[in-house]
Amino acid sequence: MGVTLRSFILSVALIVIAAIVYQLSNKRQLMDDAEIMERYPTFTATNFSGDNFDKTGKLIHHLEAQTVIFYQNRDLLLLSKPDGIYYNYGSKKDYRQAEPWQLSANQGRVVLNQEVELKGEVKLKALFANSPISNADTSYLHLDMQKNLITTPKEVRISGPNFVNYGHGLRADMNDKKVYLNDPHARYEFN
Repeated sequence: MGVTLRSFILSVALIVIAAIVYQLSNKRQLMDDAEIMERYPTFTATNFSGDNFDKTGKLIHHLEAQTVIFYQNRDLLLLSKPDGIYYNYGSKKDYRQAEPWQLSANQGRVVLNQEVELKGEVKLKALFANSPISNADTSYLHLDMQKNLITTPKEVRISGPNFVNYGHGLRADMNDKKVYLNDPHARYEFN
């Protein structure tokens, strides 16, 4: 009986120790809501399509993507195969004067109403008549939505109605419709 009593006491002691260790490990693993919101996305979507409107109801962005991961606490979207339209109203904010630009890439990162970063086979295309630039192709593009400024330090190919231009260091101010390009190499095509 002595061996059985010792075995029983040892078993109870091990169970109590295991329960204490389990309780301590659970307390360390519990995350508060802020930690959960920081670590995990609010939602993940595939074959996403959505529109973004300003406070007056004007369409300012249309976005389609293969996958979208959204972190609400950071207003952050991570995109694969994004293809979107950015509606530039200029300083007038007149709906009839919108100049839509199509942007596509392999990957994208968007901080809502602040900035867009596109990487891999980035294509910018004017979707309105009489644009001085028809297309721009590069491997990286940054759009500052607050300043209406497009920049890239990478090589870029810009084409328009009668020209093709290559260079590095693009800076396009969509407010005053001026494009700056470092080290340009141009080819002009006359009809």
